[in-house]
Amino acid sequence: MRQFLDGLIATAALAVLSACGGGDDESHRTDGEPPPAAGSRPARVTLSLVSGSENESLLSRLDAKGKVVKGADGAPVASDLLDAWERQNGARVDVKYMGSVDIMRAIERGKDCEFDAVFPASSMWIALGDERAHVVKDVKSIFRSPVVLAVERGTAAQLGWIADGKAKRIGAADLLAMAEARRLKLGMTSAARSNSGASAFLGFLYAFAGQPDVLTEAHLESAETAAKVKRVLKSQHRSSGSSGWLKQLYVEGVAEGRKPFDAMVNYECLVIEANQELARHGRPPLHVFYLSDALCVADSPLGYVDKGDAAKAAAFRSLQEYLLSDAAQAQVVRQGRRPGRFGATLAGADPAVWNPDWGIDSTGVLSPITIPEAPAIRRALELYMTALRKPSYTVFVLDFSGSMEGPGEAQLDDAMRMVLETDLARQHMLAPGPEDVTVAIPFDANPRVTAEALGEWTVRGNDRARLQALLEKILAQDPGGGTGMYSATMLALRSVADLGERLRDYNVSIVVMSDGESNRGSLAELAAEVQRSSLANDVPVYTLLFGQAKEAQMKDLASAFGGRLFDGRRNLAATFQEVQGYNR
Repeated sequence: MRQFLDGLIATAALAVLSACGGGDDESHRTDGEPPPAAGSRPARVTLSLVSGSENESLLSRLDAKGKVVKGADGAPVASDLLDAWERQNGARVDVKYMGSVDIMRAIERGKDCEFDAVFPASSMWIALGDERAHVVKDVKSIFRSPVVLAVERGTAAQLGWIADGKAKRIGAADLLAMAEARRLKLGMTSAARSNSGASAFLGFLYAFAGQPDVLTEAHLESAETAAKVKRVLKSQHRSSGSSGWLKQLYVEGVAEGRKPFDAMVNYECLVIEANQELARHGRPPLHVFYLSDALCVADSPLGYVDKGDAAKAAAFRSLQEYLLSDAAQAQVVRQGRRPGRFGATLAGADPAVWNPDWGIDSTGVLSPITIPEAPAIRRALELYMTALRKPSYTVFVLDFSGSMEGPGEAQLDDAMRMVLETDLARQHMLAPGPEDVTVAIPFDANPRVTAEALGEWTVRGNDRARLQALLEKILAQDPGGGTGMYSATMLALRSVADLGERLRDYNVSIVVMSDGESNRGSLAELAAEVQRSSLANDVPVYTLLFGQAKEAQMKDLASAFGGRLFDGRRNLAATFQEVQGYNR
């Protein structure tokens, strides 16, 4: 718990440094080059591009903490790689980062897709999203990166996976055995949100189905296969909706002395980035294992959404050709990505990046599984959501103080409808599963429910009538009074602590929905109370902004508990899907 308080102090210090300009990243600019200002150059053509979070370091300028730098207009500032093309072509690329599943949904809208180009982690999301409309053209792989198991080196040695300086060849069964024995705390992204999670999930299905030539729907109906995959997912310690955020969660946690997990499934390129950051912090690296029977490779395709705009089509082709040029591909390799151009190799790659001491194999031939056909992928994801994923235990902490009256209350009510109205929840892929637990804690100056009465605000499973009854209780709340966000969060933490050993059976999270104007208590008082009560501090707290939001308190609360801040005031459905992706 001392580490928790230290982390809280560090968070405040970083906020001060950021306000003083300490977060600005000068390392990417050459001497005398002025800092780029997003949107400051006139652009003949602007391409809107949606990409997975694994490409942030490739497409956007990052600060010293690995976060995307944004310009005055709120848009990400282009990386050196992208900035060079923009300057040469008098064009601009507006990048938005989303999970691969969300990119698939955007493609499904056909010519109504809001983006001009798509850059998901895998071709399968283009294939799934473009089954009917066929609007995505000129698809080419820009780089490749296998989805690997990365284990903290000391932990790998304790497991016997590294002995006498040599790593052993391991497969899905080895991972299952160690995770089930609780000798390995595993972090993964959600298969319902992120390609790295979906790829790992398909790899596990393939491995436990006996490594068929191609995984089919028939293989998915095997009870034995399903049981083993469910055991892997149940042993998962931490879930995430984003591969990039999972990487950053580990690095920042280890840097602050509070390791959130000791192994993660993620892209090879992000593990390389993580190890580079860990080295700068003087922390031990992660060791990469390529699962022998469950390996998937992300091919990172760039495709054009054809809406009949000739100027944008020409700009896209120019961008794609540039990214596949010798110079750009060399930069891609320097950033820990395998070249996407056919026939290119890693010969001569920098060993400081492709470090064999980290378990990185830059010379061997990878043997990935064959990606299944679309019907099998859809059936597999359906099984993940309805039967195989680890159940979630979600505590919603709901602000009904006076400052939420009006838009804030309406936004909060709409958010809870998306979770608790069965038909609406299914429409947005937010429906609770049969083993999920949903808890609501409304509050103003104090929680409006006592610890003893929390059972009346809890629904176990996905019974339609019970979920509707909980929603009606929430909708009946009227805003009024002060704002005691911290005492309500403390009640949520205590309710989770009451699970005891059963805590391990769930992906547990606390979601605080508020405008962030708490005028009762403080984060420091909450931290002290958590310490006095000897509560575990590894339950993530996610915060969701509503109303006339004050971001600072909500951001600090999420950061102190290893969570993340979300803004619920724009595109509520997409935002809430993202929130739920972090505990499923």
